[in-house]
Amino acid sequence: MVKKEDRDQDKIAVYYSPSDNCTILRNISYALKFGFNVVYILSSKSKAEKDLLRKQFVKDLGEQLEGKKQIVLNEKIHTAADAFKAMDREFVLSTDFIYFEGDILTNTDLNVLMEKHKSVLRKDKDAILTIATISCVPGHPNRTSENEQFLIVDETKKLCGYTQGYQRKYKVNSAADSDHVKLLPKTIRVENFTSGSESETDSEYLEDYGDNKDEKAFYKEVFDSLKRGYEEKVQSRNLILEINSSRFAYNIDTDRLGHHVIKAILVLHSKLAESKDPRGQKEELMKMIKYFSEILGRYIVEEKMSTQKNCLEAIEEFFSTRVESLGYLKHTLLTLYDVDVLTSEAIIEWNSNLENEEVSKSVSALVTWLQKETESEEEEE
Repeated sequence: MVKKEDRDQDKIAVYYSPSDNCTILRNISYALKFGFNVVYILSSKSKAEKDLLRKQFVKDLGEQLEGKKQIVLNEKIHTAADAFKAMDREFVLSTDFIYFEGDILTNTDLNVLMEKHKSVLRKDKDAILTIATISCVPGHPNRTSENEQFLIVDETKKLCGYTQGYQRKYKVNSAADSDHVKLLPKTIRVENFTSGSESETDSEYLEDYGDNKDEKAFYKEVFDSLKRGYEEKVQSRNLILEINSSRFAYNIDTDRLGHHVIKAILVLHSKLAESKDPRGQKEELMKMIKYFSEILGRYIVEEKMSTQKNCLEAIEEFFSTRVESLGYLKHTLLTLYDVDVLTSEAIIEWNSNLENEEVSKSVSALVTWLQKETESEEEEE
């Protein structure tokens, strides 16, 4: 059950078929008994098979579907993550929903699970996912040998740790690799190189995270989400959902979320605005910050000064390595101040502890203005 913005009271069931041997139509009949208004089926089968599935869907479940919508999305999906992205692209979800894989068979009262999820959301606004699991000993008929999972939960059932189990191991005839042949001459050197999105997110900023692989991976996912969101005009609430999912996957401290988000925005701007003149770059930066203001405001809050300090720390790190961009620093801070992400107190305190003279000089006029504004407000009070 994943939290989306609660705009209506529809109960939605989502089925994704990861295998060919699941009895998805039989399984859906159980879900329909619990009062779902809409059922979506996502399948990676061919078009002909999908058309057949539609016909079977109506034929076998016609009576249960009376007065209900039934939609089969024609999306090429191979994983659960693809299924969520497919639903997100179609904008078909606007409330809480329950997600099943097609080979799940249960007569559990799903209304109870939904109410439990809503109860968790009321207590923890950052919660986005409630997972229903069953504990089975190894070898139990209800336990799949192809998808082992290990979960650690506390006394409140909150997930504290997760890891995917090991896949099956196969013995390989050692004689197959017993002969070692030198293929490359001494004049050839092979460097350690990984092709991927690191060039997209800029390796110099990944170095800021040192050996922390989780923070590196989280930052890269945040960057990719924001880049796609800005180019495709994805709604902020959907991007927040993606960021929260990544946050739980990599166990990132909530105080550090704003640090990663603002750094990703600044790096994204530096890449997208390279071809523009200085004035155009400044306007693009202000536009981008305002576009992501809802996301920034979610993770950088006035009540938690630590989130503002981490945000300013990320801004300082970025502009300290981009001397040619220092002219945009004051506009960055001013825009964040205008959209109520940063407070004048946080900016003034951050400036008082600056060691980089060039950075301090570039924001001196802005800080002076903020100090005067603060003093005038205090006098009025």
